[in-house]
Amino acid sequence: MTPAEIDRLSEKMVALRESGPATAYELSETIIVESVASGYERCLPEAYITRADGLRRVSKNEEATEAFERAIAISRKLGDRLHEGRATNGLGIVAKYQENFQLAQVHSESAVVIADEVKDTVGKGLALKNLADVFDTWGLYDQATEYSQSSYEALRGTPSEIMPLYKLAHLVFLSGDDESALALYQRVLDLATAQDNKAGIGAAHSQMGEIYFHQMDYVRAREHFQVEGDMARPVGNLDGVAHSLRQVAECEIELGEFDSAEEKCLEAFRINGQIGQAGRAGTALLSLATLELKRGNATKALEYISDCEARKQASGDRQSDLVLHEGYSAAYEQLGNWQKVAYHEKERHRLSDEKNSIRFKGQLSIVQNLLATERERKDTEIQRLRAEHYERELANSTLQLLAQTELLSELRDGLLQFIRKFPLPDGAARELRERLKALPCKAVDWEKFDTQFKSAHPEFTKKLIEKHPTLSPTELRICSLVRMNLKSEDIARLLCLSERTVENHRNHVRQKMKLKRSEELAIVLAKM
Repeated sequence: MTPAEIDRLSEKMVALRESGPATAYELSETIIVESVASGYERCLPEAYITRADGLRRVSKNEEATEAFERAIAISRKLGDRLHEGRATNGLGIVAKYQENFQLAQVHSESAVVIADEVKDTVGKGLALKNLADVFDTWGLYDQATEYSQSSYEALRGTPSEIMPLYKLAHLVFLSGDDESALALYQRVLDLATAQDNKAGIGAAHSQMGEIYFHQMDYVRAREHFQVEGDMARPVGNLDGVAHSLRQVAECEIELGEFDSAEEKCLEAFRINGQIGQAGRAGTALLSLATLELKRGNATKALEYISDCEARKQASGDRQSDLVLHEGYSAAYEQLGNWQKVAYHEKERHRLSDEKNSIRFKGQLSIVQNLLATERERKDTEIQRLRAEHYERELANSTLQLLAQTELLSELRDGLLQFIRKFPLPDGAARELRERLKALPCKAVDWEKFDTQFKSAHPEFTKKLIEKHPTLSPTELRICSLVRMNLKSEDIARLLCLSERTVENHRNHVRQKMKLKRSEELAIVLAKM
């Protein structure tokens, strides 16, 4: 297969990823084989990401992780930061499904950073959506809502905008506002219909069915779950078909239509087995167990629950353990085996405590991070205020020194004129003139100045010496004064030098620092 043919196949795969995930997965396998055979790697990151998504959909999390990691490795080799970010978020999604929520947070936050770097708005929106899922799991609904809203803003106007809107509706439902949640799901439904996105239409109907089921309006709930199945069948979405069948069966169990419910549960079980969804096949068995308990057949219910437990363990899916113990407890209660009831109730409470502990640890971790960020912000603010204080103190001291030296210079000049008018003996006149010449310089307490300068700019002199070790002590002091935006005439007055001498020193500094003509010494020193 030629590179052009692989490119066309990759475009088709991307188009099918949402509407026909099973077909997209098959194409990804073909693209990987053909790309490796031809040595053409450009489409490999996208293919491995699609492959990983397909594996994740059937709960093959370890294999999905390997595929995402392979996508990252090839993306780095190609310098493809966009797909590196998308695959990194994929690792976050897998970690979320494995209930390693802190790792999920790390991966998705990294994906946000990469997305910002390459201006991948869609990738950023998807990563923010996963962060919303993580915070939702931790029970931090305010943060989850914030991430969902940010995700929606990033994805608005794209086919993926449905995802965060869908999440927002879920969070509103959790808050207990069923009517607002239904309104949001209706918006999801409208968007999906406009895009002819059957998967989105089915998902919206599924969630609306969940709300009506929660409200115990099983007739309306069933109608929505049936539409979910109607959307899934034409595109070959067997996962959606199986979910629809099981949800319709749950409604019919509540409505007392046991025979019809049993038929649908068995069909859902068969389909999940066909597509390798061992965990969801187990969930269909749980629905059958519920049905048998409603019929009063606890022994048959135990068979289904036991079979479900074996399948869940084989698939590595531990999310239903709590429900399994609830089922066991209900079945043994019907059989009057109170010892077994006590055991499973104890296990149910233990698992519930574990889940609460995980959620609490997640919440604690986030709170600690927020506190650390706030502490860092306050420390930075304190340092800024302290630096401003030292800067003001240094500026005031320097202004005072300039005023003192100017005053002493005037005094010296006046005394020198007095000596010229009223001559003194030669030796005395010479000594007095020398003392008067040094008078302004002795007013400058350089030790105090250096201390104040280091407080305001603690790293300046150290960095200057490290980068330019040939600077003399006088040149270092001139650099400090230039750093304070003093003019050459003011520097000359403080150092008791001529302005010409100061200019010569500044030129020597420029030469030693190898500055270009266009570079101003004051600006370069200010950046140091």
